[in-house]
Amino acid sequence: MKFKLLILLLITIPFTVFCQVKIGDKIDLRSINLNALNNAQLENNKIIVLDFWATWCAPCIASFPHLDSIQTALRNKIQIVAVSDESKTRVSNFLSKRNHLISFFTDENKTLFKLFEIEARPLTAVINPEGTLVWVGNSIHLEEVLHRINSNEQVPTPTQSSLRKYYLDIPKNGDAIYTYQISISDKNEEFEAKTQKGIYLDSAINIYYRGATVVDIIQDLISVSDLQMVNNKFELDTIFINLTSKSSSNKINYKFEKERIIDDLQRVFNFNIKKENKDVQTYSIVIVDDKKLKLNKEEIEGGGMAESKENKFIITRLSLAELASFFERKLRTFVQYKGSDVFKYNLELEKFTNIEELNKQLESKFGLRLEPYLSSVLFIEIN
Repeated sequence: MKFKLLILLLITIPFTVFCQVKIGDKIDLRSINLNALNNAQLENNKIIVLDFWATWCAPCIASFPHLDSIQTALRNKIQIVAVSDESKTRVSNFLSKRNHLISFFTDENKTLFKLFEIEARPLTAVINPEGTLVWVGNSIHLEEVLHRINSNEQVPTPTQSSLRKYYLDIPKNGDAIYTYQISISDKNEEFEAKTQKGIYLDSAINIYYRGATVVDIIQDLISVSDLQMVNNKFELDTIFINLTSKSSSNKINYKFEKERIIDDLQRVFNFNIKKENKDVQTYSIVIVDDKKLKLNKEEIEGGGMAESKENKFIITRLSLAELASFFERKLRTFVQYKGSDVFKYNLELEKFTNIEELNKQLESKFGLRLEPYLSSVLFIEIN
């Protein structure tokens, strides 16, 4: 009898901050200690849209214009409440440089964040005028959800696996998992980078950085060398971040995703990228004696390297394209190789300071030569 009574009490006691909130639960936001910013107030008898975000979350900030437009269109029916678990001072400083129409609050005690067990953001939740949680998902679907609520239609159930915890019954075969997160890196985190198509056969993206500066990531994603970039925002070289963007679905375009990340970085860290193509003198590696070059071909597989020893450069297992990149760094001028690049070579060169010194060695020893031509090159300027 005591066992049955205990079960009954657990069912009838309202949920606390230690319980995972579920669709259909009642939520009283006024009982949670939220700090209002910019004189915001919770409004009665309206649909409340909770948007969990942070000042370091690029996707969150990128969604604000969309949320602003929804707030404007439905201002008599809804209130969009953006909640961060950061300090009131940090969020206030962030908002002082921006003008948004949605209401901002902080949850410094993390009461609401613990209730929703926030693991990644942004995350959007909808509470109807009766205080019942009716939907959790991505704000890109918010207009459809609000339309259905206002039309007394059934609200769609998200299919992402990451949202399954909010629902008692959710389809098992949903959209492929998609992860996108930008955060500030711990100063002690070791640099790591991976930017390629995903780990699955049909996946589109697997972009991963840890302990990288904002400038490093921009340079990598746009594929420009130091020669092609002017950085007027020096503080970006001192901001280290972690970035993850992965998908097991080929529905997400790899090129589009990289452009989206670059746009989001500009929003979060308040800078602009100017792109311009310019005609510049470039040197191309040309094979002038194929037999001589083949004498230096490496047959053993493995990674390549270039070492500086006394007055020499010892080059091991580099392709001609990799060799062009090495020359470009040393000469501080544009060098490319446009031919077939399937073989790797070993070279030993005396240290050089200009094209003429390098060409004498390349032609006499290895059957190569650097020839000038005019090329259109992409330059970027960060302001």
